[in-house]
This record gives sequence, C-alpha cells and structure tokens, in this order.
Amino acid sequence: MTIKPETSIQGEPFQITAAGGPAPDQTTLQVTGGEVFWGTTTRTATSTTWRMVVVTPGTYTAQISAQGQVLHTLTFRVLARPVSGAIPHDFVPPRESYARTYVLLPPGSGDPWLRAALDSGVWSKYHWTIGGSADDAGVGPRARKVIAVNPQGWPGDLKAFFNQYYPGVDYVAIVADTPEDLRRILSNM
Repeated sequence: MTIKPETSIQGEPFQITAAGGPAPDQTTLQVTGGEVFWGTTTRTATSTTWRMVVVTPGTYTAQISAQGQVLHTLTFRVLARPVSGAIPHDFVPPRESYARTYVLLPPGSGDPWLRAALDSGVWSKYHWTIGGSADDAGVGPRARKVIAVNPQGWPGDLKAFFNQYYPGVDYVAIVADTPEDLRRILSNM
C-alpha cells in the first residue's frame, strides 16, 4: 500500500494505491480519523487507486480489506492548511465555508433557458449559481445542492456522475418542457 503525496495537507488531493494480493475488484478501502471527500477509484489488472481530499487535519488510518479480511493498515497524518502562503497547485479552497445551490442547465439549452432561470427570481432572491457545467456544479463547499434541469439531456446517468465524482451533492432533478415551464418551476422553489 502506498500513499501519495506522503505528507498530506488539508484540502489537497491525495491517493492511496494497493497492488498485489487479491484481485483489485475484491479490495476495499476504509479511512477513519476525520472527514474525507471521496473522489475516483481506478482499478487495473494489478492495482486499485483511491483518490480523495481530507477535510479535517489529524491522524488517519487506512485499511485495505478483501472478503472481510484486513490485508494492510497504514497510519498517516494530514497537516492543517496554512492560513497564509501558497495555494495548493490544483485546489483553491473557499475563504469561508458556505452553502451553495447550482441550477444546472442541460447541454445546448441556450439563452432562452438561462433567461427563464434568471426571470424565475432564484438569482436575485437567493443568489443561486446558474450554469451549464456539471463539474462546476459538483465542486464547492460541503453543503451544496445541484438542481439538474432536464437531466435526461446529459449523456449517461447524471445522478450517478455526481455520486461517483462529487459525493455528498444534494441532487434534485426537475423536468421542464419549455423555458416558461422552467421559470414557473424555479419561481416556486
């Protein structure tokens, strides 16, 4: 079992890899000691890699298991993110924790759909974010909601996408046949 980077910093992504032993699809990872945002899991013929971000600093224990038997245990420390100084190279944490709601418009929805979302009053009333990027919708603070408009317009299962890549998102799907339907639905939220 390996961890990279060896010194983890709060809010920065890291990964744990298990190689050898039982078939990779039989291995599981349990991490205890604080709060973790799980990212992707990649399995090859010989290894499994789990990617995650630690939310709280402290001492963590990672256990690799297969068929209910613990195969390896690793203890590691996660250091607190410095208050000032360099920003991690691929992650900019929010200045303060906040709740976020993102109205996710489907691909190809165009200006009439954006105008309908704006005309609904959700931006002026709540300052909800309105956009068309599923990745932008998924990232952010712990308390985040995605209101997916016409999720059937996305390739694949949009809810499964959020569960896999952005766990913890409060996912709400709404179906609107026209921009006017969207305006009406959002104005009643």
